[in-house]
Amino acid sequence: MDFTEQLQFKEVPSTVVAYESHLPVNNSISFELAALNKFMETIIPERDSKIWSQFYTDDAIWLYTGHEVIQGRKSLDGFFKKHVDELPIFEKLDVRNDRIDSSGMYTIEYASHIAIIRNGDFSGVFTGKDLVIWKREPDGSLKIFRHIGTYD
Repeated sequence: MDFTEQLQFKEVPSTVVAYESHLPVNNSISFELAALNKFMETIIPERDSKIWSQFYTDDAIWLYTGHEVIQGRKSLDGFFKKHVDELPIFEKLDVRNDRIDSSGMYTIEYASHIAIIRNGDFSGVFTGKDLVIWKREPDGSLKIFRHIGTYD
């Protein structure tokens, strides 16, 4: 089922927040998310599907541009294993926090990213947005529970 049109709000003005300044790292949660995002900037270009999948809880749900809903550990592991083979070469990946709302067990991250890529003769600069709900696991780790990721 294609529901792409239902997720577009053409009458709402947009801003490319990826070009705006980062949220300052000035408390423990902004520090933790900045570190996790920096780690993600490393493992995605390296095409490490096993580590990328570990960012997610076992019951995570991910809505990713142009894909069916990805839900649960088995689906996430399978998706990332296949997805890394489809990725272009990242010359630079910058994931940034634009806003953080934290309520203890759950943290909502409004993020954006800039990807400078090349793929054969094609190259370009792309921006995107992410809405991520992080969940504090019993072992204290912060993992992605729900994720919506899109390119502009």
